[in-house]
Amino acid sequence: MTVAPSVPEIEKYLRSQLAEILYCHPSEIDDTTPFADLGLDSVLGVELITCVNPEFRVNVAVQELYRYATVAALAERVAWLMTPPARDTGVRAHE
Repeated sequence: MTVAPSVPEIEKYLRSQLAEILYCHPSEIDDTTPFADLGLDSVLGVELITCVNPEFRVNVAVQELYRYATVAALAERVAWLMTPPARDTGVRAHE
């Protein structure tokens, strides 16, 4: 069984991908700055999601970047999507 990455590991990956997409250094990306303020538009958002989904084996829709609009929020969302449902209730552990 593979251990799911932690939220900080996901954040690090997201910063790295955003830095490549936005042509900056990962240290320039604050986890709480909205993607729009970083310069991420809808086209670049598609590029980000096409990296994130296969890396973490999740299915984040591009539209979710508006709801989970920071590195911190998106990392939490990805971690939640990677959490298997509880056996008896069908409710995910983070709910």
